[in-house]
Amino acid sequence: MKILTAQQVKERLNENKEVHLVMTLGPSAFNKCHIPGSKNVWDIKTALKIFAKEDEIIVYCTDQVCLASYYAYQQLEREGYHNIWRFAGGLREWSLSGFPLEAHS
Repeated sequence: MKILTAQQVKERLNENKEVHLVMTLGPSAFNKCHIPGSKNVWDIKTALKIFAKEDEIIVYCTDQVCLASYYAYQQLEREGYHNIWRFAGGLREWSLSGFPLEAHS
């Protein structure tokens, strides 16, 4: 499993606008708090419809203890996606790094 830190995620987002940053928790969690520019995809069927196998995808959830991004990574990998990363620190590490978060009402 390829893991990124908050700083590495920030750099990838700044360097490549084609990176898909994906929060793997459900809509209520996404609406409450997410990294700006994230997509909310919490099930594999939707992910398979949205992303091409060659897309660069970074999955995240709340923190290292949360396994939603871990399972999303595993499912994508089983489906033949290889340009995927897990931002294991998720929302917690992002916030502690001083990077902005947003919410939707």
